[in-house]
Amino acid sequence: MEKDEHALGIRYLALLGDYLRREDDRALPAVRALSGEFARRQVGPEEVVAMHEQALAELLPAFPTALAAELAVRSMTFLRLAMRGFGLEPLRPYLETAVSSRFVCQIFRELETAFHLPDAARVAIGRKYADNFEGDLANRLDMFRLQGLGNLELAGVDEEHGELLFVGHDLFESQEEAEYPQDHFARGFLAQTVTTLVGRPMNCEEIACRAQGAAECRFVVTPVAPGPIANLRRLLDG
Repeated sequence: MEKDEHALGIRYLALLGDYLRREDDRALPAVRALSGEFARRQVGPEEVVAMHEQALAELLPAFPTALAAELAVRSMTFLRLAMRGFGLEPLRPYLETAVSSRFVCQIFRELETAFHLPDAARVAIGRKYADNFEGDLANRLDMFRLQGLGNLELAGVDEEHGELLFVGHDLFESQEEAEYPQDHFARGFLAQTVTTLVGRPMNCEEIACRAQGAAECRFVVTPVAPGPIANLRRLLDG
């Protein structure tokens, strides 16, 4: 079994590296095949998560440091596909902790120190990350949570003004105290997610943040061009 795991780990490393370098989905059919092989060879979710963490640790130093956060988050789409063969329910505890909030937060903090990563860049990374997902709003928020980034929930819909209110808990960017709102990645994710679902450009602002001492993070998503959005709830449901 150890020999099999070693061989599968080498394949996993090669496929993940190809996926991160190409910035497209050409490696994904091979990942789906590998997922089935994990199940056939009785390699469990915990071992696959360990493969992922080891592969990521080997691959990230070869990329520009400024891309580390984006690539680490993007790699979770790869991990999700690699583990699909196990079914969703057995995977929840592994996906929720595979790339922990603290790990992703640490990457951002290091980037901020080394490169003074601006808030706008973190918003842009969140927007790009949102493009990895399909399905309705509930599915996209669920996958955000399953990948260890925190919990986002829809709290209100105002069709007349085209506005949405979201609340967030345990978001990775607001783990430490700060003077200003910190969840710029989540802002980008929410803005792009709603943009995709409703077919109109949207912005997102954080109006309360736990890093500032608030009980929960609160976000308002609004259309770039103000005005009502007909059938807004239906659009969010896909």
